[in-house]
This record gives sequence, structure tokens and C-alpha cells, in this order.
Amino acid sequence: MDCTFQIITGLVARFINEVDELSLEDLKLIRSLNHIILRNKFEIRDRRYVIHRGLEENYTYAYDFLSTIKPEYASHLEKSRIEGTITFPKARKMKYPVATSDYDYETGRSKMVVPRFNNLEDSYAMTHEIMHDSNMDPESLTQERDLFTEAISLLFEFLQEDYFASLSKRPLDYRKNKINDLNAILYKAVGIEYQLDLIEKYLENGIITEEIFKDIMKTRTKKEAKIGDDIFTSLFEKGILDIDMQQRYIYGILLATYIHDRIIEDPTKIKEAIELNESLNDTSIEEIFARFNLPLEVEEKHFVIPEETIKILEKSYVNELKRAGVKWIKWLLF
Repeated sequence: MDCTFQIITGLVARFINEVDELSLEDLKLIRSLNHIILRNKFEIRDRRYVIHRGLEENYTYAYDFLSTIKPEYASHLEKSRIEGTITFPKARKMKYPVATSDYDYETGRSKMVVPRFNNLEDSYAMTHEIMHDSNMDPESLTQERDLFTEAISLLFEFLQEDYFASLSKRPLDYRKNKINDLNAILYKAVGIEYQLDLIEKYLENGIITEEIFKDIMKTRTKKEAKIGDDIFTSLFEKGILDIDMQQRYIYGILLATYIHDRIIEDPTKIKEAIELNESLNDTSIEEIFARFNLPLEVEEKHFVIPEETIKILEKSYVNELKRAGVKWIKWLLF
């Protein structure tokens, strides 16, 4: 890792200065959720798509799936394509071929980009980004939307896989998307854990020294250290820690798997997901947890997720891992 401990200290200090009201309580909350991911470790290895599928085929898959959930979502995809608010550039011509959704305040229009890899991943990405756009309210960008919009989009990817499974002529490679999502979020969880360690040590000591860094790393295996090197190289390029951005994926995967379990048990509960999506910007965190019967405590203006809720979320997360058919491993020691 080509860096100095002064640079590490600077990254942490800059993050703390730029994030309002950061506290140890906030760190404990995201760590408690993060450990659900890290306790249930599996091999981080993407499943590559080998079957070519063009834009029209992938678009039709996404459109037909969304139509089964709510026709308005499919219409939103169609309208976005016609109006050009969702575009499909060739991935190989992009420097960073990552699907994104945003709002351009200068033009007053949504902006979604889905890179074309010409495989089934493109269809899932269309669904993911159109669901982000469906709960985008540029006049009210709430903390709730920020934390839980990934839950909606990931859930709909899971539901799209279920939809493919129901087809008599299902795509042969339809089950690769979920494992790739889970892989990506496990990687993010590892990154968050490294950052949390650094922040806590900085808050305790006011600096990150070589000795402090070695204390953090001494329980890491070689594989974990390699992941850490990759993560910190990326953070150095950005010039700031990114827990505030990455934590939404931890909230997202845990709530998505929990709601998915509820829908599998009772398909009529899809209404809960639709209602959450359409009221996301007007619903408090407490109301979101209460809506899904998840206990949540508030202590001195800080949220605390009780052990009961941790167990409920972990059970659903493990259920999703089983459905994905992951390969369990033991080398992550967090």
C-alpha cells in the first residue's frame, strides 16, 4: 500500500470534519449491521455471464417483469427511454462502466445510465436504476431515502430473479446476478470495517500511527490484508473515506432480504414494498422499522438496533445466501 500514515490520518480527519454530527454511537450502529454480513462469510467471486443478450432483449425482460409488479413502473421505464432520461452506452467505451441514477438540477431531468455489457446483467441494472428513479424526489432528498433506496432496488432485483424462475423459457444464466450483488456488498462490508477501525482509533488518539495501524491489521489474514490494500488504494484516489455512501448498501441488503422473505412467505406482501417505495421520502426511520415489525430503540437522539432485530435481519440474510447457493468460507475473521 503506497501511502504514509500522515495521509491515512488526513483521510480520516477530513471525513470527520465533513460529516455532520458523527459520533461513536453512529459508528456502533453501522458496525452492528455490518457484522451481520461479516459473520456469514463466503467466497468473493463474481459469476461471469457468457450468453450474449442485446439491448432489446434485456429491455423486454425488465419491462415485462416490472409490468407484473405494477404497470406504472414498466411505463416509467418506457417513458424514460423515449425521453432519453435513461441511456445505454456501450460499457467498453466508458472509463468507469457503472450503472448510475441522478438528477440534473440544471435541466430539471432525471439522468440514468446503464452501461451495456450485452448480457443479462443489463436487464437487472435497468430494473435497479428505474426503481431508484421512482423514489427520487429532487425537492426532498431525505435521510430515509438515502439509507433505504438501495433496499428497494436490490429487492426488485431479487424479485426479477423470482420472475425469471417462473418462466417456462427462463434465461439460462438468470441466477448469477444475486450472487454478484452479494459478493459486491460483502466487499463493501470489509471496506466499511477497515474504515470504522481507523475512525475509532483516530477519535481515541487524534492520529493514526504505524503502531496503531499494525494493531488494526495484526488479526487480519493475508487475504483480508489484500482486500484492505485494494480498498485503501481506492480511497486514496478519492481523497476521503466513503462510509456515508457505502452504509446504504448494508442497510439495503439487510432490509431487502428481510422483505424478500416476507414476500416469499406471503406474495401479497409485495404491497408493502410498493407502499414503502412510494412513501419513502415521507416516512421516518422509526416508521419504516415499525411498518415491518422490526424493533428499534432511540437513546438520546441516537438509534439503537436491538439484538432481537439483529437476529431477525440475520436470519433473512442467511436465507438469501442459501437461495443464492454461495460457497461458505472461514478466512474472514471479523
